Amino acid sequence: MKKAKKGKIYYSMQAISVLPIILFGILIFICGTYSFTKAMSEEIFDHLDTSAHLCISQINAAYPGDYTLKSTSLEEGTAYSLYKGDIDITTAYEFADHFKKDTGMDMTLFYENTRIITTVRDWEGQRIVGTAAPEHIVEAVQTQNKAAFYDNAHVNGEPYFACYHPLTNADGTVVGMLFVGKPVSTVKPIITRSLNPLIIVGLISLLIAIFISYSYAKKILYILDRIKVFFQKTATGNLNVKISPDILNRNDEFSEIATAALTMQKSLRNMVELDGLTALLNRRTGEQKLKSSYLSADDSQTPFCIVMADIDYFKSVNDTYGHHNGDVILKNVADLLKKYTAQRGYAIRWGGEEFLLVYENHTLSETISCLEQLQEELRNFAHNIEGTELFITMTFGVACDANLELEQLIELADDNLYKGKTSGRNCIVS
Repeated sequence: MKKAKKGKIYYSMQAISVLPIILFGILIFICGTYSFTKAMSEEIFDHLDTSAHLCISQINAAYPGDYTLKSTSLEEGTAYSLYKGDIDITTAYEFADHFKKDTGMDMTLFYENTRIITTVRDWEGQRIVGTAAPEHIVEAVQTQNKAAFYDNAHVNGEPYFACYHPLTNADGTVVGMLFVGKPVSTVKPIITRSLNPLIIVGLISLLIAIFISYSYAKKILYILDRIKVFFQKTATGNLNVKISPDILNRNDEFSEIATAALTMQKSLRNMVELDGLTALLNRRTGEQKLKSSYLSADDSQTPFCIVMADIDYFKSVNDTYGHHNGDVILKNVADLLKKYTAQRGYAIRWGGEEFLLVYENHTLSETISCLEQLQEELRNFAHNIEGTELFITMTFGVACDANLELEQLIELADDNLYKGKTSGRNCIVS
């Protein structure tokens, strides 16, 4: 069977169900990553700031007094030494190394813009003392006398998370600054490790949301496709196509659409299959059903009878009371025929005042017994025609012979009806 072509709504629904979630997920991921990274950076800066204050407090405790730069004349030139109070701290590297060991952070003490003490080393392992700080950092820290934080401060060619604090003497004069920092290369993995669980949870949540949305959209599309197939088959003349009970039992708009579609189908079937006046099967549909019933009875070897029925003297009724009143009688007769074929078979309006009755799984005697009851009720049924009670009768021609083809059965029933009409009417001939 040729696979149904998927239309625009199919692909649109798939896109609508998945793309917004993906875009929203990407947005949440970007914003979440940025917020988390920023929060982590702020936490690192707070830690650096605390460590810088601690370092300054330790320096002041170990070396009381103000910072002063003293010069010494040597044969090869002038040498400068940095004092803190009365102590020369120019080579106080042991303090710096202990700080790094305890905190895991590098530190540098600048006098004005020059590195005096530092834990940062070059590629040969030498401390980078005597080198200058970047001018923009000196401007931000020493000139403005406030701390500065950087997430990409380059120290000896390597990016650092860095905190720079001004160093002041007792009179408030800024004489230098203290650097405390950690290489970005050591901090990024920590941030990444902290961020990974959030990313994993976010991705899993996104996939679950996509799966749920996709599954729901797929279910909706399946329902729409089933309804579309129903309409397509109905439009091509299949008025017996069914809609899945799962759709009808949903108790939502789709079940309402399906119910309305079935109502429409029933109306179409009534228009196409039923006689407009009597609501019995019309001849075209009746012939199709008659063939199916005959073949089924033949296959199952069950008894099968057909009856040709005709209203006696109906032409005179029409001539006397008019066709409108004749239609009333036809409707009343049809109701009785439906009553006496219900659960036994069905009735077909064969043409005009002539009807064909089908009795399935009924022997000849059982069929005649039903017809006798029908005939009795017909005789006693008063048709109210313009205030006048009118009683009518019918003649029946019965055919029940398993050895005959369907056309022969119909011909036999018609012949028996003719015999009844010519022998006085209001009788059953078999």
